[in-house]
Amino acid sequence: MARLRGTVKGRRLWAPLVWGCVLLARPVLAVDHCAPEPLPERAKVASAELGLRPLVAVEHATYATERYAGNYTGARVALAYGPRGSHAVAWGVRAHVPVYQLVRNGQDEAGIGDVFVSGRIRIWSAPEEALTLGVSLGLSVPTGDAERDLGMGHFMLHPGMWLGTSHGQLRSEWALGYGVVLGSGLAGGDHAHGTGPLVNPMNASELSLSGTIAWSVAQPLELRAGAMAAVPVAAPEGEARAILQAGLRLVLGRVDVTTPLARAVWGDPFEDKLEVAVGYSF
Repeated sequence: MARLRGTVKGRRLWAPLVWGCVLLARPVLAVDHCAPEPLPERAKVASAELGLRPLVAVEHATYATERYAGNYTGARVALAYGPRGSHAVAWGVRAHVPVYQLVRNGQDEAGIGDVFVSGRIRIWSAPEEALTLGVSLGLSVPTGDAERDLGMGHFMLHPGMWLGTSHGQLRSEWALGYGVVLGSGLAGGDHAHGTGPLVNPMNASELSLSGTIAWSVAQPLELRAGAMAAVPVAAPEGEARAILQAGLRLVLGRVDVTTPLARAVWGDPFEDKLEVAVGYSF
């Protein structure tokens, strides 16, 4: 898909708010399939322990493709769990349910998106956790309506592996992932050979690479930057895409507030996307 040029101009989200925008920053919740893998959190940051964690997030994005242009607003309710009492999360599981209000060429569409469940585990760690290695596995469930561009239309499997680093106030995580349609393979379905849906675009088969760097400026504040790129595999009508994210995260006791800002720099998964998320750690 190519951007509409000269006909439709998506509204830009870049404004003074950029200085208050951050990467989504909990160990077991990603923004969506277009986001860099989130960094695992240190147990010390969120009231000394990590366990059950609910989160509510809202987002707004503009987009323009060769067929559609408009914007969408989404909300997600998520529930995550990670073990208590360790400095870094050894494993975790998550599930989130999104709903969207999509404006597509002036027409409103509303409904649930694809439910996503996943887990990750650390399989190796160096002394002081300066270097960690782990694997992850996710499953997206086709609860969104593919005809209205609210869902992929297929179950999708998302295996991956990640490498984390920690040095003083700096941390990073680098992830390699693969996503593939299950059931009908790469044939059949509205998005089987291309990219879809508008609210959370993916290829029917793709490789992705992401990275996130975090700098703890002060006890409640962490600055973050990240990038993600994906290319289609065995899906000739697919599309490569890449995004950048930047911002900060604020932790107040057991409550944390994040407001990630992302911009697409390759392909057209969206133009700009702003999110505000509030989580609570039990």
